[in-house]
Amino acid sequence: MYAAVPTPINDRFQDGFFDVNFVTSEAMVNGIHIDLTTIEYRLVSEHVNHAGSPVPPYDLLERVWGPDYQTENLVKWYISRLRKKIGNTDPKNKLITTGRGFGYVYNSPSADVELNAA
Repeated sequence: MYAAVPTPINDRFQDGFFDVNFVTSEAMVNGIHIDLTTIEYRLVSEHVNHAGSPVPPYDLLERVWGPDYQTENLVKWYISRLRKKIGNTDPKNKLITTGRGFGYVYNSPSADVELNAA
């Protein structure tokens, strides 16, 4: 059983890198549609909804997979896969960083993050 993704306050997240439409569950990177699995989409949603703030792995487990999952290795594997899928493999410029002891942080490339209601 999967956990429900929290309903965002706004319908869309845009920051110059990600464009995430919370109504259609679609995501684009640099204007190009990317195919995401349900889990990957939920991870992206969690990260952009908490842009700039660390999200602990156990919170991601609870919010994305549900309370029955306990292994943080699952989160590590999916974050690695997501980084590759979005082309975020440059170690000097990671958009999703790992804060040891804190969690994963989505570092928006734009200071002008836009959350738009449709």
